[in-house]
Amino acid sequence: MGLSALTWRVAWLMGLGSLGSWVCVEDWPSAKTPWGCGVAELRVAAQAHVHCGEGMPLLPNQLWLLGMKADLNTVKLEDLKNLPKVPFKVLSNLLEERGELEGFCNWEEVAKIAGVGPVRLKSLEEHLFIQCDTKE
Repeated sequence: MGLSALTWRVAWLMGLGSLGSWVCVEDWPSAKTPWGCGVAELRVAAQAHVHCGEGMPLLPNQLWLLGMKADLNTVKLEDLKNLPKVPFKVLSNLLEERGELEGFCNWEEVAKIAGVGPVRLKSLEEHLFIQCDTKE
């Protein structure tokens, strides 16, 4: 599965055009990256080159542009507002519940939130992943 022409142009304008390794990646969007590290370890260097290691972490909107997913347990409300099919009130409920649970561990917990039906849950699953830190 390749990236669309528009996505390539936008990526090129962001200074990410040399990352041709994406073309053969078939499981995107995903929490995995073709750089050999998890999404949480991806960083942007000074010249907008994506790599694993030190530098600025990618913002959720940058991850989504690259066809990747962001962690539901760390994403902020400002970024979630850009998700399709999920209204602000549902996002507020989602973040409130995330705070009470100290993070989600599975999608069943998310499905129990007021306003999250099958369509909204699918939209969330398409753009986010859940990294559950062991709760004690």
